[in-house]
Amino acid sequence: MATSSAQSSKDIKPLQKYSTDKSGATVIPASKRPDGSMRKPIRVKEGYVPQEEIPVYQSGPQRTVAFSKDTLPVGYDPVVAPDTAPKEPSKMALKRQRAKAKKALEAEQAMNKTADQLSKLTVTAKKA
Repeated sequence: MATSSAQSSKDIKPLQKYSTDKSGATVIPASKRPDGSMRKPIRVKEGYVPQEEIPVYQSGPQRTVAFSKDTLPVGYDPVVAPDTAPKEPSKMALKRQRAKAKKALEAEQAMNKTADQLSKLTVTAKKA
């Protein structure tokens, strides 16, 4: 599945140099080893792609992450993007805000009342 039948070996940049022999077959030419001996030429079948040149498999989530980095979200049209103006709060949001403000005011009043009571208290020590 790495290459389709329509894709020829000429479309892919090989790591090794290929050549054609007298009969027209594609071969990896003979080469010399470090010890001085010669390697035989290797015949390569048409359409063969070496394992090193096949791209690494990516799972669905990996492809999605790689795809999403380069593109906009699905269904997003920047021309028809909604205005970023703040919406009016709903009735429940207003009700929650009023309740929160009332609770904060009551807490502040309770703190002031406690502070007043503490300031009125005097500590007396008993003499024995």
